[in-house]
Amino acid sequence: MRCHSAILSECGILHRDISTRNILVVRPKSGHVRGMLIDFDYAVDTEDSEGEARTEMMGTPPFMSVLNLENSSVKRTALDDWESLLYMVCWLGTYGINEYTRRKEDGGGDDSELKKLKELIIREWRYGSFGEIALKKRSHLDTHQAFETIILASFNPALKHCRLLMGLA
Repeated sequence: MRCHSAILSECGILHRDISTRNILVVRPKSGHVRGMLIDFDYAVDTEDSEGEARTEMMGTPPFMSVLNLENSSVKRTALDDWESLLYMVCWLGTYGINEYTRRKEDGGGDDSELKKLKELIIREWRYGSFGEIALKKRSHLDTHQAFETIILASFNPALKHCRLLMGLA
């Protein structure tokens, strides 16, 4: 989110579509992992008071903020993008982050693994109306206990670094 913060503070640009498909992760020869925020199709200039209204629904449903999903009249802010980042971390923690750790619903595993994937609660962030997805997110994340038992308990065991995240909860 360092990149997001820099773009917002230095350029006055709000991204509004933080998702797994809009962040590229590269490991240059130096070995340091770097992230790059891409796809500014829904971005707005925060200084342009006469420009496009910033209350319309934009983004990718599993990663959209609850206020965005509920079509709230509250203007979108950096907090909506940060909320999207939280959903993205939950999503990647559950499904995996690369070809070696990714859980797949379309083959590549036995029937029991496929059944487990189809039972993951986080899948509900993909289906239904925007209002239904917002309600599901609220119920999955509204308390520490719900977050631990619904989201963290589903994190992909192949991701060793997720244990660190789980310890922060």
